[in-house]
Amino acid sequence: MLQAAAVGRIWRFWVCISIARDVPSYVIDHVIHHEFHHRKLGVKVVNGRRIAHTPEFGVEERSFEHYHEAQAFLTKMSMEVQ
Repeated sequence: MLQAAAVGRIWRFWVCISIARDVPSYVIDHVIHHEFHHRKLGVKVVNGRRIAHTPEFGVEERSFEHYHEAQAFLTKMSMEVQ
């Protein structure tokens, strides 16, 4: 969950990660890396639509060293929840 609170002109962001089972540290690092890039790149508005996962975002996200392993873990975990 990503939340933001405005304080004057300063925005504070925080990420809450709830871990209900053993999760490798590289997965947590990946989630933080992903959320950091939302903060770094912001949101683009195209034809009135907000776009957060732009091609530039994808390039930045895939720069994480364990990107593929983390994505595979998250995909497998999401399938188990369904």
